[in-house]
Amino acid sequence: MHQPKERSYTPGYYSKSTISGTEVQSIRSRYTSTLSDFDQIVELWIEDGFSIEEMTARGFDRRMVLWAVQRIDQNEYKRKQAPPGLKVTSKAFGSGRRMPIAADYSY
Repeated sequence: MHQPKERSYTPGYYSKSTISGTEVQSIRSRYTSTLSDFDQIVELWIEDGFSIEEMTARGFDRRMVLWAVQRIDQNEYKRKQAPPGLKVTSKAFGSGRRMPIAADYSY
């Protein structure tokens, strides 16, 4: 039977901040509000069908809105490559995003 290889640990190789997670906590605290804003932008764009102007009027940074919308639209081809699956959202039971699956779609 195969036995996993023993991992060697060199004392002092990892810094205490890496082991204790203080750096991770500081990074998490810096970007928590940004991720929350990003989640709201994605929801407003996909679920609620808001325009870029409507989102910036709600107080979101225009550069962040444009960046998020561009990434969503540019990666639509990845959604075409995957087989259609069950979407459990409010949009899934209505008209959806109305993106053609078989036809070529240019942005």
